[in-house]
Amino acid sequence: MNTVQVLAYIPSPPQGVWTVGPIDLFGHSMTIPIRAYALCIIVGIIVALWWGGRRWAARGGQPGEVLDVAIWAVPFGLIGGRAYHVLTDWPTYFGAGPKQPIDALKIWEGGLGIWGAVALGAVGAWIGCRVYGIKLPPFGDAIAPAVLLAQGIGRLGNYFNQEVYGRATDVPWALEIFRRLPNDLDGVSTGERIALVHPTFLYELLWNVFFVLVLLAADRYFRLGHGRLFALYVMGYCFGRFFIELMRDDPASQPFGMGIRVNSIVSVVVFACALAYFLAAPKGRELGLSMYRPKRAEELAAEGKVGYVDPWGRGEKVEKVDEAKTVEPEKVVEPEKVVEPEVEEPAVAAVVETESEPEPESEPEPEVEKVVDEPEPAVEEQAPEPEAEPAAAVEPEAEPAVEEAAEPVVVLDADDEPIFDVEDDMRIISVEREVAAPASVVFALVADPSQHPKFDGNGNLEEAAEGQSVGAVGDVFQVTNSNGNPHDNKVVEFEKDRVLAWLPAPVGQEPPGHLWRWEVAPIDDQRSTVTHTYDWTNLPDSETKRIERARATSAGQLLATLNRLAALAEDGGAAERPNIVRRADSGK
Repeated sequence: MNTVQVLAYIPSPPQGVWTVGPIDLFGHSMTIPIRAYALCIIVGIIVALWWGGRRWAARGGQPGEVLDVAIWAVPFGLIGGRAYHVLTDWPTYFGAGPKQPIDALKIWEGGLGIWGAVALGAVGAWIGCRVYGIKLPPFGDAIAPAVLLAQGIGRLGNYFNQEVYGRATDVPWALEIFRRLPNDLDGVSTGERIALVHPTFLYELLWNVFFVLVLLAADRYFRLGHGRLFALYVMGYCFGRFFIELMRDDPASQPFGMGIRVNSIVSVVVFACALAYFLAAPKGRELGLSMYRPKRAEELAAEGKVGYVDPWGRGEKVEKVDEAKTVEPEKVVEPEKVVEPEVEEPAVAAVVETESEPEPESEPEPEVEKVVDEPEPAVEEQAPEPEAEPAAAVEPEAEPAVEEAAEPVVVLDADDEPIFDVEDDMRIISVEREVAAPASVVFALVADPSQHPKFDGNGNLEEAAEGQSVGAVGDVFQVTNSNGNPHDNKVVEFEKDRVLAWLPAPVGQEPPGHLWRWEVAPIDDQRSTVTHTYDWTNLPDSETKRIERARATSAGQLLATLNRLAALAEDGGAAERPNIVRRADSGK
């Protein structure tokens, strides 16, 4: 064994407990122990609360709610972790020893089983979520990376306690274990090395940090929700823990006479359960008010909180409510008779006619212009947010048009602009409506780049060459914007006749991060539900100009595009009209 190896060994800390005092308190002299193990647990909890709270708010949750739920989850987790440790090592406390039954309550002496902490902590989180009207799966997804990082921080406490280490080894990064007096837990090192072992606590810490990065990448690029990110966290931890556990040889329960440590068995069982949940849970991600139970969502909506429609899946859609009145997105009135123009004019943002006669079909776009001109004559001429002002006037008139006249119109899930106004920290806009055309016909238009300028309602697109093929993830098609600049659009999601999404970028450059998405779902052979989404979640802060333009993009502009697509799909000619709704930053 050479000098280089010896110098590379990791020394254990000389002690894990420090004392403050003596302190005279109420006539009694006492010392207060400061335990490194407890400090590491506390720091881990603080980090999990801070980071978990930021992630929850970024998804549309309300500030402070992670702390509210943690008041339930943390005590339950500590009790569960201690109970698991004691139950799986019960002879130490209730058998031959060396500890006494009362020692089972001394949590500060170390010994928390992560499986019990997660299991009972989840029960506490469920109770807290029920109390505050939060759905548990999206809450778990938001805090999963933060919880795993907290576990890694907590492992540092094992280092100070000289515990949770592995078999003897002489690898250069071996951990030195020193004799402590008067005892291993509260004592101070004598400098006498008694063992060289694998630092399995360090292996687990590094694995946790690595898998935190995996979770962040999966969350960003696959948009996991409905508890699937939390299930992935459980799977990842179990996978690493299984192999790390094989390196340990300290006394541990080996149930059923199998010669296998209990933690290895639990790792396999929990991994299988998490995998089953991951595969069975719905795809997509909840955002905003859809992360809350209906009653709480209505309360937040009444307070003016903005909700989202999940554009990546078919989860529950919860929207902002105007004047404490819930919008019913699933409400559809079948078209049977003609809608009078004077009734429909003020309600274009919320309803779209589906008449077969040529005249009514060509009316949706001019009606938008009327809505813009009548309430705010100067809106079209002014650059800042042309859509936001008219929407306020449109919304109160839209509902009477449906309720009072009971006309046969299609009520859009997107409804009107106020539901989907974009604030600084809300970067997804999604609108939806029914189209009187088969899904294959609608999707054929979306998948043909040469048709995009015809139904563009944003005033962005000038032309696109014919003959461009879009048929798989990785395909790239090119369009020229209204300033004459060509852009490449890389397809990142494709399912024939169902889903198409792409990332735009100037030719020869990497996509900056914003995404356009179409989803088509057949209702029957002649009708489809079409969802159009703009997502600029991944635009970096350095893209200040693009972020400014992204904020100016409104639900009304997406709805104009969707209406033009509907007209084109239904009669093939209505989309030839000039653009009416344009971006605030287009200068048009």
